[in-house]
Amino acid sequence: MAFEDVGFEGLLNGTSALGVLITSVLIGVYILIKGIRLKAKLLQYAGIMIIFIGLLWLGPSTDFLMLLFTGANISPQEIYAYLSYLWVAPAIFIAMLIGTELIAPNKKKAILIFIGIVGIIFEIGLIFFPFEGQTFEYEIGAKNIIDTSFNPLFFSFYALAIILIFVVIFNGFGSIQKARESTGILRKKFIFLALGFIIFPIAAVFDTLIPPGPALPFVRITVVITGILLYLGLKP
Repeated sequence: MAFEDVGFEGLLNGTSALGVLITSVLIGVYILIKGIRLKAKLLQYAGIMIIFIGLLWLGPSTDFLMLLFTGANISPQEIYAYLSYLWVAPAIFIAMLIGTELIAPNKKKAILIFIGIVGIIFEIGLIFFPFEGQTFEYEIGAKNIIDTSFNPLFFSFYALAIILIFVVIFNGFGSIQKARESTGILRKKFIFLALGFIIFPIAAVFDTLIPPGPALPFVRITVVITGILLYLGLKP
């Protein structure tokens, strides 16, 4: 293990990504097991969704470990994109599955078909056009993790924007409306859900926009918090 092969920014980026990955997977597994024991369907969905959310940081986590043990970044670069973003569509689909069950079960089928189609479009862009859809930024010998951003002129960017905005509006603001219509514990649960569904997409966007540095770990802490908020909103 060679920490000299990873610069300060690389350490911040890598340890925070690894922290989000491990913590989210552990929280997700805990929630999934609890949901199975309680026979709580939505809690099981939430556990799976939080695991997928954690896996969104599999790319930087793997690249960090590669730098530590080999002194080199992931190669070929598209593997980084696959490790990071293949989980987007499944995570969003399950999020909408939870949202439709709670907010508009009568519109569940139509919404899930729409999200499924847009999610498939995003995955097609990711898998078949990784270099058109993303930019990969790193310098050989710079001792930092690969940094990717989505190309705003490519169709996968718009597919991603649509599903993230849909989560915020439908699940987030939909939960706020449900909270207004509810009282007591139910009201509290919808508030937790609203916060979770609104904060996560915003944190995910900021994670891609903020360059590696001291601010990045703080953004990633909010991702872990969203998992806890969703659990509090869905636990029986």
